Amino acid sequence: MLKFLILLFLTSLVMAQPQGYLNSYHSDPIVSSSQSGSAEHSELVPNQPAADQSSKAKEEEAKAKELAQQVSSLCQEVSNRLASVDYSLCADLGYDRVLGYSVQSRPIIAKHYPAHDPEAIRVLFIGGIHGDELTSVSATFLWMNTLNEHHSGAFDWWFVPVSNPDGLLRQNEQGRWTSTRGNINDVDLNRNFTPSQNRYQEPRYRQAQQARNPRYFPGDEPLSEPESLVIDRMILSYQPDIIFSVHAPHGIIDFDGPPMPFAPTAGFGSLGHRALGTFPGSLGDFAWNRMGVPVVTIELASAGQMPSDLEIRRMWRDMVRYLFNLQQSQMLPKR
Repeated sequence: MLKFLILLFLTSLVMAQPQGYLNSYHSDPIVSSSQSGSAEHSELVPNQPAADQSSKAKEEEAKAKELAQQVSSLCQEVSNRLASVDYSLCADLGYDRVLGYSVQSRPIIAKHYPAHDPEAIRVLFIGGIHGDELTSVSATFLWMNTLNEHHSGAFDWWFVPVSNPDGLLRQNEQGRWTSTRGNINDVDLNRNFTPSQNRYQEPRYRQAQQARNPRYFPGDEPLSEPESLVIDRMILSYQPDIIFSVHAPHGIIDFDGPPMPFAPTAGFGSLGHRALGTFPGSLGDFAWNRMGVPVVTIELASAGQMPSDLEIRRMWRDMVRYLFNLQQSQMLPKR
């Protein structure tokens, strides 16, 4: 009888504890701490041993050093190729990661400019998907430099300034620059995304395109190239609200997305809005027609001659104004 009374007393003590106290021991303490941020849960997470912290710090330091080395190597090549991009403009932007690698193992580097508000518009900005459109890379670096100096945090940006490094940095046997639209496999990366219509994935269509004009060869199959796969994965993981892609030399602003008033009909700088059409397997076809993400294509007026500094500033001003108008109108679909 005495044992039974003692057991009953102990049981009543346990049942008297707060429910949260009991639940905290039945959950993963690390997950609970990261999700709740409460002092109760945080106390359950053991401090990392000094050796573990030191090992993690060394690992992070090694990763940062490797990233810096890869950025330095790529920027040296880019600055050799582009007269309008010196080494420091490329290398000193403070990149966050390597998204992947080209066919020839060049890094595809990216830079994040986070927003203050998690609900702010997410912008994916891509330069140089066609390697022979030199100004698309140079202008992207200049706009990144502007953000480095004046980022307000109003929007969330990811920049990929050189998305086709092998095409941009291609050379012949004599060491002369021979930049190409496609990558080193002569695949047009802006036709290598997954088409919105399945019939354009068939080998018969793709072979016919190659025979008609090899310059626009979409590859043997969608996402056959590592460079387009990197962009595809970035879109799926980042889930941007809108994509900007810089090209040349049509001298217009093209748009794949919902109709006015969403379209940038006012243009950017001296570039007016005009629809060029959507091609199977292009970024616009994949992102908008398949994924529902609008794409603004900035077609500079020349592939080899840069716009004036004033024009570069005006285009950037108008891009930012366009994004502010979108944000204020709340026309973008909810994520």
